[in-house]
Amino acid sequence: MTIESQPWYVHHHRVNKDYIKIENLQQWLVTDVPNINPNHPKYIDFWSRQTKKCIEGMWGNEFGKHRYMPGNLYFFGNYGIIEHSWEDERGVKITEDIKPFIVDFIWDYAYQSWVCRGFSGFEKDEEYSCNIKLKAYYEDKIALSDLPRTCIHNGQPKKYEDAFEYLRRLHNKKLGKSLYPQLVHSKLTCISPRGHTGISSIPLYGVSYQLQNPNIRVSVSCLTRTCHDSCLFFMAIPLLSRS
Repeated sequence: MTIESQPWYVHHHRVNKDYIKIENLQQWLVTDVPNINPNHPKYIDFWSRQTKKCIEGMWGNEFGKHRYMPGNLYFFGNYGIIEHSWEDERGVKITEDIKPFIVDFIWDYAYQSWVCRGFSGFEKDEEYSCNIKLKAYYEDKIALSDLPRTCIHNGQPKKYEDAFEYLRRLHNKKLGKSLYPQLVHSKLTCISPRGHTGISSIPLYGVSYQLQNPNIRVSVSCLTRTCHDSCLFFMAIPLLSRS
């Protein structure tokens, strides 16, 4: 039996290389937090806007279109703190708290966690929905009358699109807030080895998530690379209240 036939062997052709490309990261970053009295109207205005973005997320302009940043990613990139270890020129290990970098695979983490919340589309999208009941409708498992109103526009069912792929792609216009009309039991599992595996010089993490309701079950998994384990801190960020 060859190494490649072992169930634990990672085939490089199965590793995701289609990472998110960002044109202008600065539009999502808070560059200056005002140091003002909490009783000042500007303090209330600033933190009210920031709280809204941490809960609802925000839209940005990318490559002539629009990309959505989930609220927990906005919080992570602007107000999260991670522990970072590195070695100086003497070989001495140094550990310090730093502000995290919003790199390509972190966007995938954010979108996957958003799916696990029960994300099913945007409020202003009249063409597409990610509600899994709509998928069941197109598979002739439920009737049109069983679809929630967010799946219908002008009396006709919307087109169904996978929630993760829908979140990752660029959109022609800003589509407003996320929708969570379905009650789902969801979980996200992350597995990340430290250092080299002995088989490949590329550290890997595996991510899988499940969405369930009484009638429909959907499972999705992916395998990709990561540059340091600190990104797993992102999954520990509490998901703020549903819209």
